[in-house]
Amino acid sequence: AFRYFHYTPNKDDPKTYSKSGERIIVSPYALMWNDGNYYLYAYDGKKFSTYRVDRMENISIPLLDKREGGDEYDKKNLTAQKAKVFGMYHGKEYNVRLRVSNRIAHAVIDQFGKDIIMIPDDESHFTITVAVEESPPFYAWVATFGKSIKILGPDAVIEGMKKFIG
Repeated sequence: AFRYFHYTPNKDDPKTYSKSGERIIVSPYALMWNDGNYYLYAYDGKKFSTYRVDRMENISIPLLDKREGGDEYDKKNLTAQKAKVFGMYHGKEYNVRLRVSNRIAHAVIDQFGKDIIMIPDDESHFTITVAVEESPPFYAWVATFGKSIKILGPDAVIEGMKKFIG
């Protein structure tokens, strides 16, 4: 159990709390490292969520009869999840087709793993299809590479990218 907060720009009151400051009670399953931060991967009785450890306060261990989420956790593959979740933001999952410049193949392998299938498109590009949870960090990752990555589909993700770049 813990209270979870987000920072605000207000210097007099720099934190705002999730659930109006009430304790969040979860069943913890994993501690994950992503972009320089530790995240708790836990089951809240309905779904799995991630929480940045440095934003947790008043951590305690409530007495529970049974740890929840065991069956759901067994269905998860946290290694595969890292590839489709960007910056620990969860969103709707899509099979996204990308056209990528050969010169940044290393970045694709770093993000999606060595087993990603890269299909040659021309002498300078390849295409991939990857499961991605749509989120601002995903669009930021694509934008980082400028014209070296193009989203080919689905249309919802193309539109999401257009909205992201404004």
